[in-house]
Amino acid sequence: MSVPSHELLPYQSCYCEENVYHLARLLESPEESQSPCSVKPDSSFVVLVTNPSKQTPFFFHGPHPSGSRPVIWDYHVFLISVVSSDQRKKILEDTAKFKTPELSDDVQTGECNALVWDADASASHIPFPCPFDFYKTSVLKPCWRFGDRCYRVVPASVFLSSFCSDRSHMLSSEGAFMMPPPSWPAIQAEGMSGSNLDKFLDVSSDAADANPDLFGTVMTEEDFFRKFQLAEPDEP
Repeated sequence: MSVPSHELLPYQSCYCEENVYHLARLLESPEESQSPCSVKPDSSFVVLVTNPSKQTPFFFHGPHPSGSRPVIWDYHVFLISVVSSDQRKKILEDTAKFKTPELSDDVQTGECNALVWDADASASHIPFPCPFDFYKTSVLKPCWRFGDRCYRVVPASVFLSSFCSDRSHMLSSEGAFMMPPPSWPAIQAEGMSGSNLDKFLDVSSDAADANPDLFGTVMTEEDFFRKFQLAEPDEP
């Protein structure tokens, strides 16, 4: 078995939600890839991380790849797959070239069956995909002065059928892109137009449980860690 590498994935810096959309589509339909992966279609989840202050710290990202300091994003998006123990072992063997001293044997042989796919994390320190328990203690280290991270967890199949973005959030007041846009067309769910990214990123108490069939569920960091630390392939 092999897994999608960075080189095979559509990627554009600062458009993490679109990068994850294409990754989710690849994992849902591995026959489209020259590097198929046997992750079950119903076992992947898109995770959108933000907070009311729009200041969410991520270590081993951007200009601080060594993890010495966090990068502060207004939001970030990554994907989690819940796999069997055998799948986990095979997938991590397939990405063994990324193994570093930080990725200990205890982590590789741990009991957590969730894997994190984060193409923005430093490839020299964070494998792709990364064991959830290692990602939690490295990339998502506590950084209290920026407030608590909030997590919106959306089944990948739901995200693929409901997400749309016209990239208007990346336009300046003069109408120019603040960062170069992806080369692929903007993502529009069937029968939808415009953008609903703001709904996915709304973690206010009023929006937390609104339309879970379209926008998933909002979780605290504690609940998010518990959910995937204990997840089994047929869950959650």
